[in-house]
Amino acid sequence: MSKKSFAVTVAGGGSTFTPGIALMLLAERDRFPIHKIMFYDNDAERQEIVAKACEIYLKENAPDIEFGYTTDPETAFTGIDFVLAHIRVGKYAMREKDEKIPLKYGVLGQETCGPGGLSYGMRSIGGVFWKFWTTWRSTLPTPGC
Repeated sequence: MSKKSFAVTVAGGGSTFTPGIALMLLAERDRFPIHKIMFYDNDAERQEIVAKACEIYLKENAPDIEFGYTTDPETAFTGIDFVLAHIRVGKYAMREKDEKIPLKYGVLGQETCGPGGLSYGMRSIGGVFWKFWTTWRSTLPTPGC
């Protein structure tokens, strides 16, 4: 009996942290078997740089894993078992504001905790919800059926 393997999308595929996520998935294949990794990002240029490097690594070290990257949500999320949400809505310009605005008022924190983290989280909810809605709305049951 073969062990089930999974297809995983990394939403935020253009992040410089994404290669680390891919390496972690490879390192944990005995506990979390995967057959596909897909990167999704809305910044094609940034994602392509990261994805090309990961593509070379995967071909050399895990040729059995299907790899792809896209800016199309439907392609990115169709047939996927797990999504690792790794997005930064507003990119680094908003991260800077998340860090500096609280400091302006004497409040400590950083971009992921304190008032800056709250702002980051609130911005991210819309981005994650939009991706969910645009991708899975066609699979939702029709009311009254």
